[in-house]
Amino acid sequence: MPDKVIFLDIDGPMIPYTSFLFNKMASWEQELDDRCVAVLRKIIDASGAKIVFNTTHNRHLHQHGRIPGLINQFVAAGFGDDLHEDMHTVYPDVDRLTAINEWLDRNKTDNMLWVALDDVKIDHKRAFLVNADHGIGIDAYNHCAKWLMFKTFVAL
Repeated sequence: MPDKVIFLDIDGPMIPYTSFLFNKMASWEQELDDRCVAVLRKIIDASGAKIVFNTTHNRHLHQHGRIPGLINQFVAAGFGDDLHEDMHTVYPDVDRLTAINEWLDRNKTDNMLWVALDDVKIDHKRAFLVNADHGIGIDAYNHCAKWLMFKTFVAL
């Protein structure tokens, strides 16, 4: 069974820009969108993938002042067991794809399947450009299905 990883950006994919219509501090408060959480849950359940953060929020993984801590937010959303033991890349210290490649080199296995979900274009076929207004949805789900080897979803 191959190891499977989702490199996940937060602002845009998990905190869509529409969130700011209701809470201008959604990013600082790391307020994950319920619908995006539900889609990510379906992807994780179907694939068995682990989450690796590839986000500016890597600077805010732990609670500090008014920032709740990204790890706390994901545990509260039910993803505690779905976080990879090496749960973040070195982004934003380097560009997004370099951060992914560095993480992959550091966590080398014989058979690693991965995808990246980001609202900034990453020049790699495994990376999916998420519409930042809406966050992850059916297109991101089907991209993950293709690269993490599970059944795509077709709406009738």
